[in-house]
Amino acid sequence: MAGKVTLYTDGACKGNPGPGGWGVVLRYGDNRKTLHGGEAQTTNNRMELMAAIRGLEALKRPARWNCSPIPSMSAKASPNGCRAGSAMAGRHRRRSQ
Repeated sequence: MAGKVTLYTDGACKGNPGPGGWGVVLRYGDNRKTLHGGEAQTTNNRMELMAAIRGLEALKRPARWNCSPIPSMSAKASPNGCRAGSAMAGRHRRRSQ
């Protein structure tokens, strides 16, 4: 198993539903990769979760990982944080409140 990867995630939309986007930064040691995307009609929670999902999908091999939502109004408003992605991988790690 590879080393530890940290995912920094965020997602938001204008209106709920409305146009929205997500972004994720993956860090592994000195390596960094950014991903982003969006949709014309979506919800805030969907974009928050999409960032975590797309970040996990980008992992090329099994690795320990930690998902940290970027502290913003949208991340604080989302009760789900990275729980859906964690549950998919069989691990559960709560973000600090």
